[in-house]
Amino acid sequence: MVFLRRRSWCKALLVAFGFSLAGCASPTHPLPPPEPPVVGSFHEDGTVTLKGSAQPEAIVYAFNQTLEVGVIGKASALGTYILRLQAAEGHEVAVWQEVGSERSAAILIKIRKLAA
Repeated sequence: MVFLRRRSWCKALLVAFGFSLAGCASPTHPLPPPEPPVVGSFHEDGTVTLKGSAQPEAIVYAFNQTLEVGVIGKASALGTYILRLQAAEGHEVAVWQEVGSERSAAILIKIRKLAA
């Protein structure tokens, strides 16, 4: 009789373990790209300021595909970031973020001056 109880207990333990593994295997949501940044200032040194929001403390990348140069920055604890990138009006810039080992898809923006 003791053998049957032990066997039932082991079976219950294996079933519980199986459910816990199934929970870990559930798909996660992909990291979304950051919000499209606003082009702030155009500077005399040929750089522009990009201001936007991403996941809090994410690493944020901006890559000017026209000039093939980029910058890396870190979002604040609130998720805001400011990057200064070499770019001019009409250049295309890819922006994406990374949190831990997850990387978002990139968004592509065209550098334009804001209307005065």
